Amino acid sequence: TQKRLNIKKIPSNKWSYPVFEPKIADNTSTHQLVLKNNANEKLLSEFLTNSIFKIYFSTNSVENNFYEKFSWTLKQPDSESSNANWAQENSQLKITSTLQNEKNVTFSYDSSNASFVSFQNDAKEFSFVIKQHKQKKWLSIEIEINKENFNVFGLGEQTAPMDKKGKRFIFWNTDNPLYKTGTTPLYQSWPIAIVQFDHSFYAFIFDNPAYTEIDLKDQGKIKYFVHDFELNLYVLIGSSYKDLVQQIADLSGTIYPLPKWALGYQQSRYSYTPSNQVREIAKSFRDKNIPCDVIYLDIHYMDHYKCFTFGEEFSDYKSMIKELHDQGYKVVPIIDPGIKKEPGYFAFDQGIQNNYFIRDSKNELITIKVWPG
Repeated sequence: TQKRLNIKKIPSNKWSYPVFEPKIADNTSTHQLVLKNNANEKLLSEFLTNSIFKIYFSTNSVENNFYEKFSWTLKQPDSESSNANWAQENSQLKITSTLQNEKNVTFSYDSSNASFVSFQNDAKEFSFVIKQHKQKKWLSIEIEINKENFNVFGLGEQTAPMDKKGKRFIFWNTDNPLYKTGTTPLYQSWPIAIVQFDHSFYAFIFDNPAYTEIDLKDQGKIKYFVHDFELNLYVLIGSSYKDLVQQIADLSGTIYPLPKWALGYQQSRYSYTPSNQVREIAKSFRDKNIPCDVIYLDIHYMDHYKCFTFGEEFSDYKSMIKELHDQGYKVVPIIDPGIKKEPGYFAFDQGIQNNYFIRDSKNELITIKVWPG
């Protein structure tokens, strides 16, 4: 199982701290702190808005600093929307922002171990330190919460309790057919940790699509590991959960308005076959006056599980769909992301002709056993 999931091994020793001279004189803007060293490592930090603080770090192995101004998932707010400025006090670099609730949030940077400390109204909230393992190509952020009692929520689709403290999670998407409580990794990666203590609310967004682990087993700590040369950390400061969710939506973008029928009940099971069973399910909902707006067809409607086809047991699919529409249903035939490797099957042939399919480093087609074989 470990081999199939391609689980990485985090190095246990030889981690080091990047070291930068604490100076801001070379920065073109006091909004943004840019530090570089002789190893060509780079550390960038700023308040994107009054309540969103961003850290970017890259090692000397990164040629283009790809993620510095790019994200696969998040849009970048205008940095000028924050009036916070970096200032130097001896060996300390500090930046303070005023939130909507009039509280002041300060981040200070200590150059001796690349650590940041967060304060709200001069009270220490948490600190975090950046570490690297150049030999094994790993980066890490270790966050230490300065409170005895706190909760960690979020982290997306995981089979774990709502409070994630004491658990370890892998973010490396896999189709695991035999998962149970505590299984990790799973289908999706949502490396967003929401931390709440006293009347403080924070969200930590670890924005990198590479192999990631988040370890909450050490009391009072959140340990983030990523198998890459770059990392982006967003720290969102909120006055409530609602405030944090709004900020996450501002960064990730919101969905398009849904059609009204999509807000209704949708019946989806594995699986209905033949087509007459779909008709029976639809009729039963109406006969029992159970509201239902959508019926899903799972993979058994297909011809031998081949996408974009209907099999013999759904040869009358056109009339079936018309009947369901007349009863007020929408019909959703699901599509799998795997195309059967079968010359003569139109979807496979078109994929080959137009070079649609994913290939490996040797330019060979990537194939794996899924539903159609």
